[in-house]
Amino acid sequence: IFYTEVSFYIADFYLLDSNIVIEVDGGYHATSEQRSKDNKRTAKLIEDIEGVYRIKNEAVDNIELAKGIVKGFLVKAKKEKLKKRMDKHYK
Repeated sequence: IFYTEVSFYIADFYLLDSNIVIEVDGGYHATSEQRSKDNKRTAKLIEDIEGVYRIKNEAVDNIELAKGIVKGFLVKAKKEKLKKRMDKHYK
């Protein structure tokens, strides 16, 4: 559970070692109203964590596909973290 000054968010998955959240999106996340809510939620979450990554609900049905997607998220998170570090020290 991630708390903000006015609310809280329950992440689907939080990977502590990488400090990232993975959200599993069902079909209703495709609506413009839900996308707007998801974007606001993501903006709040990334104040405290390295990143928020989204995976479609259907991908979770295939465990090998889901594992591959999550591995990709982890690689991307490491690259983004390294880039932030480099940008901070080499401006």
